[in-house]
Amino acid sequence: MNEIQWKAGVPLGEYTQRWIDAFEEDARAMGLEPVEESPRATETANLQAMSDMILALKANGHTYESDGSTYFKISTLPEYGKLAHLDHEGIKVGARIDADTYAKDDARDFVLWKATKPGEPSWDMGCGHGRPGWHIECSAMSVEHLGEALDIHGGGQDLQFPHHENEVAQSEAATGVVPFAKYWMHNGLLRLGEEKMSKSLGNLVTIREALAKHTGDALRMLVLTSNYRSPLTYTEEALQGAERGVERLRDALKPGGAAEGGAINGAGCRDQFIAAMDDDFNT
Repeated sequence: MNEIQWKAGVPLGEYTQRWIDAFEEDARAMGLEPVEESPRATETANLQAMSDMILALKANGHTYESDGSTYFKISTLPEYGKLAHLDHEGIKVGARIDADTYAKDDARDFVLWKATKPGEPSWDMGCGHGRPGWHIECSAMSVEHLGEALDIHGGGQDLQFPHHENEVAQSEAATGVVPFAKYWMHNGLLRLGEEKMSKSLGNLVTIREALAKHTGDALRMLVLTSNYRSPLTYTEEALQGAERGVERLRDALKPGGAAEGGAINGAGCRDQFIAAMDDDFNT
């Protein structure tokens, strides 16, 4: 990899590590359990997995090259669009499509490996000098660390198309294993007022800002009080209500509380809980 100094004045790895550390610190403050694997797209083994998947797609007739970049040709996969319930003719170039400046045979096709551009990091793992496309990273690392077929795959609703659709296409076309994931869970987006909370809109409330006023348990309770597929509106009033809900649970677990008295500790409660969670993750 080229040692490129970015605008921040430090190498890419050092810059990204700051945000990885910040994310992990926020996760601990929220009381979240650490994950078993945290693969990085720039690790040599993962880059090789991406290259190997692209070469498998090439061998299976699903790719073409243009100006040094490699693309997935969606016309070779009749089932493309099945996750988002789209047909080929219904797929249009828009804000969520990879409508970059690279030359394509079809505007709907997406890039697997991007040719080197000045000032960008690049690797050569068998697909020529360049860097991986956004979609191939997730497919290759999922297969590398979890196997060719996943039980559950999740993410935000805004990732269903094109990102997850492209993951399905790449993975199934490369491995021949169908389906790539047995169950898909797409969560609703966090809102502030009437708009989606996002950096681009400038209406973010960071976890650290929220934790300065509320407990991590309250933030988690707020999420659990809505269906995961529904949008969730962030308000101070809602968080105060979540704090009260957490306190009720804590009171029930205290000596002499409802849990000790048996009111919420019946023999069938575990079965009821499991049934609710199996019913579309009904928290």
